Amino acid sequence: MKGFLTLLVIFIFSLLSPVPTSCETSPLVSEILQPCYRRNFTVVSRPPLTIQILIEMLRKVEISKNYGINTRMFATSIMHGVVFDGIQRSPGVQVDDAFAIPYAASLNKFHKYKVIVDYLISGRMSQFPIETLTQSEFCFLHRLTSNTVDVYERGDERSTCEDNSLMPSSLLTTTPLSNCPLKLGNVKTKWGPVSVSHLIAGIAAGLQQEQVTFQRVFEAIHYHKGVRKAYYQSGSNETNSTQEVDAVLFAAIAGDLGEVLLSQASENPIIGNQGYWHDTLMPRAFYLKSQQWDLTEAEILAGIDAAIIGKKTQYLLNILSSTRLSQLLDMYYSDRGIPYEFHFKVTNRTEALRYLYQNIDFSNQIYGATKLLQAIKGTYSFTLTNSYIQTLSNLHAADYREKAGSIVNNYDKTEFVSVNQLAASLEVIVILDGTFDSYSTQQMVYLLSEAIDVSYYGSRLGIINGQTGAWITNVTQENFEIFRSFQVMDQEGAWPVTLSLGRSLETVIEYYQNRTQLDCSVKVMNPIGQAVVVFGGDGRLTTSDNTRARRSLETIKQAYPQTVMVYVSQDVDGVLKELSLNEDDSLVNPSTDVLSTVAKIAEKLSVIPASLIKFYCNHSDVRFEHYATPGVETVFQIHREYIKRGYVNTKFMNKYYGDLSICFFTSRTYTNNRQCHPLTVNSEISFNSGSLCTPDSSCDLQYSLTANNSQIKCAETDCRYPDQVLVIITYSYSSGASSLVANFCALFGLIYLVKYI
Repeated sequence: MKGFLTLLVIFIFSLLSPVPTSCETSPLVSEILQPCYRRNFTVVSRPPLTIQILIEMLRKVEISKNYGINTRMFATSIMHGVVFDGIQRSPGVQVDDAFAIPYAASLNKFHKYKVIVDYLISGRMSQFPIETLTQSEFCFLHRLTSNTVDVYERGDERSTCEDNSLMPSSLLTTTPLSNCPLKLGNVKTKWGPVSVSHLIAGIAAGLQQEQVTFQRVFEAIHYHKGVRKAYYQSGSNETNSTQEVDAVLFAAIAGDLGEVLLSQASENPIIGNQGYWHDTLMPRAFYLKSQQWDLTEAEILAGIDAAIIGKKTQYLLNILSSTRLSQLLDMYYSDRGIPYEFHFKVTNRTEALRYLYQNIDFSNQIYGATKLLQAIKGTYSFTLTNSYIQTLSNLHAADYREKAGSIVNNYDKTEFVSVNQLAASLEVIVILDGTFDSYSTQQMVYLLSEAIDVSYYGSRLGIINGQTGAWITNVTQENFEIFRSFQVMDQEGAWPVTLSLGRSLETVIEYYQNRTQLDCSVKVMNPIGQAVVVFGGDGRLTTSDNTRARRSLETIKQAYPQTVMVYVSQDVDGVLKELSLNEDDSLVNPSTDVLSTVAKIAEKLSVIPASLIKFYCNHSDVRFEHYATPGVETVFQIHREYIKRGYVNTKFMNKYYGDLSICFFTSRTYTNNRQCHPLTVNSEISFNSGSLCTPDSSCDLQYSLTANNSQIKCAETDCRYPDQVLVIITYSYSSGASSLVANFCALFGLIYLVKYI
């Protein structure tokens, strides 16, 4: 009977506990993560470590057909299956990784992680839809999200440590610590570096459906350790048995402060250690400035973000339950912020910190967190009395508020980041030559990708080897894929050094031909602008290449007149300028640095509108879908070459979610003939090109669309933000079906002649 009652108590306790009491996280590398640490694992892509790449990886999982879980399950499965804080390599260990892997979670960061996943956040590793990612993508996401420090010397300190270029090589036989430890798990944002695991943990904790008291967590910890019942009862003396653990605060801030208290035992703790990206233009490695890694600046910034997002997440999901994890991060780390509460954004951390201190007893939460960590680890360097822990908790609460306040005040001033607002999403094909060396070229492509917002909901980018005319990167919306191809180019040493423009433009034509066939078959598409960026170095072309390139350009301009050519060359009055066939094209003189060069290119690309004509498709079948973001203007265009072929009637239908306003005008007389109209929910409006342009006039017809308000109901996968408004765009053309078929056949015949003659 006694055994039965014991089992009954355990069963009831397991139902009440946030996680099953039979499951404990081990410091050993889990089976699912072991492939990421074997010597035969090949890193296939090294994209910059930014908040955008994190959002891209999360979004790829969420939009997959195999994704069948909600935001809470997704966040908790990441914590249980992808994140593994505190993992550290064992230096100097040579072992066959078929039998052992020289990695385990040995840093103090693991103990906080263990409390979170074992006792505060329910979930299972098996819930993560791992089949949505390749092994390389999964391992990249793991390293991107796991908070740890590589503390030992790596051998690259002469070049990576800021102030240690003259540092003597170590003569010690034991493995010394690095003067600039490599901090893993950070991403770069415009508002400072942030620790990803803090963000995921804070959101996951905020979505837990029940709260637990400190006493219940103590009992669960002691139960796992096999501590006798009498010790359970002493737990009530460790902290208030009825006080709830603020899981969000523990995950975001209090757990870190508990670690600081136990490891430093100081009334003046050292926190906020700054770090630096080895390359701010292409951030791939983050180093700390000292060997102190307790609660770094990146963890302070992320902790405040995680706490405020975690506290608000359930409220946001109550407004729209389909809100995705990637959407929360995408909205928060933006100038616009969360649409439901626009003050709720990364540039308002000072107010967020004030809100947290006004609503949470930090001292008691730090005290409770410290006792939980003591119970998990058992021994630290210091033995502290409960009264002294309480004293330090009070001091650390005040100290954190002061130091964190000073840090966030600096980053809150980054309110307006200088960027070019795109007129529309773009499809940009870049033809590379040897203008920049391979590393600078990668910097340039990353900066360009960021400038035009290469993403699932933004622009597309393709890269052609200008020397061979072969694709380096097929047109893609994924930065991970771009840098996968760069890794191959580095390994093969196959970067271009010269330019064969004619051959490269033929590759562009072939792509446009295939893209046309695809667009005409899918029927529903997103309107985009088209551009080709050509790096031409000194601007010299051979006579034969010049002839070949000119013929290809004429084909592009005849078949796809909306395509904008941007030439990047030092010879601003040479051959490439002569190849600029109309006023849509431009020539940019590159600067010696890639940042200035990309800024010039982005300025040209930012004004390109989205094209509304698919001339070689059956026009009655063409349907554009565009999701308008409130306050963001999108410009569409019917190019003058299409208007010369007949009158175009364009219809805009506001299907759902909010009110729009639409204006139409000609690009040549923008201020004189701009006409604007409201477009309310479930209404439509039509425009005829003849009201502003005639077929015999040189006139581009443009439309600008803006969402004025939103019902916050955008729930489908194609919604980037929950407050977007869906508009459907169709058009009818005066050309007959027979002429369209003739034009289509003529197009393919012309392409054939250009390529093979």
